[in-house]
Amino acid sequence: PMPTTVLRVANMLSPAELANPTEVEEIRREAMGACGAHGQVQAAVIPTSGPAAGVVFVKFADARSAQAAAQALGGKTFDGRMLQTSFAPEAQFAAGNFV
Repeated sequence: PMPTTVLRVANMLSPAELANPTEVEEIRREAMGACGAHGQVQAAVIPTSGPAAGVVFVKFADARSAQAAAQALGGKTFDGRMLQTSFAPEAQFAAGNFV
């Protein structure tokens, strides 16, 4: 799929972390920092319910930065879990439709 400005990072949170709002916020900040090394991050969201619960969505200023972050993070391990990266449609992110 073509890169968008929205990076989707799966496997960053465990179910226990997802149940703790403080942990979710800490991981959201960590994700922003890690992704910020690849370009300007505009927002990061971690849904805590629904089909994308626990997936980190990071909105970049441009698709090139999102692609660089996807290449850098995809396949890396975070707390013993292998990260999986993909891209989410920008319109869905803007509408708060996280899938």
